[in-house]
Amino acid sequence: DLNIDESSAAYLKEKYSKKMLTLESEIKINKILQKSGKEWYSELNDKVKELIKKDIFHFDIYIFGGASELPEIKNAVEAKLEEMAERSAVSILGKVNVMYPKDLKYIKGMPETLNSPQFVPALLVSGYLLDNFII
Repeated sequence: DLNIDESSAAYLKEKYSKKMLTLESEIKINKILQKSGKEWYSELNDKVKELIKKDIFHFDIYIFGGASELPEIKNAVEAKLEEMAERSAVSILGKVNVMYPKDLKYIKGMPETLNSPQFVPALLVSGYLLDNFII
């Protein structure tokens, strides 16, 4: 939608997540994010419904990846949990957390340069965590 290259998009995302853009730019990016997040939001809705059907009402949600630092992502997940709790007339306990590489306690000797949530997916599938992981 913005017709910019990948490095410019990454720069904009970082500035947006740190609230360092003009209001006009924030509004434009927010509209783009809302459009692209519909499928993701639908999947989140399905997963929360599955947990409620299984009578699981206490759970933490960890978000990670490059977009996890965008404030709308965490806000959307928290809003969905509140909405589902109201609709189901249950109390859902838990928090929404951004997962950083340092949170993966199973990995020994984590390089300091791996300090962003964008690296978590690669770490999870790279073979560091063969059996299971401890958070």
